[in-house]
Amino acid sequence: MEDRIYYLIKFSEEKYINDLYENGTIFLNTFEYFQTQENNDFRGDPEEATIQIKNFPNPENYVIELTDTRTGDSIRKVPGEIFLSYKNLNPGNLYCMTCIKHSDFKNGKFEIDSKLEEFGNHALLINDPKEFKKRLEKEIHRLNLTYQARAVRYYDKWKHNGPLTLFHKTVDYSYQNEYRIVVPNNSNKPIKINIGSLSGISQIVTTEKLKRLKFQIRVE
Repeated sequence: MEDRIYYLIKFSEEKYINDLYENGTIFLNTFEYFQTQENNDFRGDPEEATIQIKNFPNPENYVIELTDTRTGDSIRKVPGEIFLSYKNLNPGNLYCMTCIKHSDFKNGKFEIDSKLEEFGNHALLINDPKEFKKRLEKEIHRLNLTYQARAVRYYDKWKHNGPLTLFHKTVDYSYQNEYRIVVPNNSNKPIKINIGSLSGISQIVTTEKLKRLKFQIRVE
């Protein structure tokens, strides 16, 4: 059963939200950009583009040893956890939004996580995600590009074993309820596209106001 998306939300500074509303300007940065934003813990994610994880059971059976090759002195340590991760080194470009899905409603209610205000003091609330995706697809095809777009799935990196996709992130970021647009691209440079005014399918709100809103779903 499809998990219906009711709203898409983009948080940013006011000038960028106005540009998105008026011109449909979408700036897709590279995956590398997000991987290297380690000092910005809400926007960066060093685990981006991880395509497989292997967790080793019983880490107490392993020892990490560091040896000074000149003196022979060594330091031994038993690790708490051990895992290997494999990355897609140049998967392309990425645009991140927040989505509100049917499954996000608990007892018929949903509230925006207050931590999302870290992304900016304004937001664009898109009330017709299908039309937004239709316009996006039209422009991407006009530029002879391809894309994928869907909601992110979250995983525990200390428990997961097996393959991952570009639409997986660790549970540390689950509060973002992310919807992402991925454009495969080998140039490793940002892409900016314009899909036209979104005035008919969206509205600009302050992040402060959006945090106060309570989304409800009920049968009438």
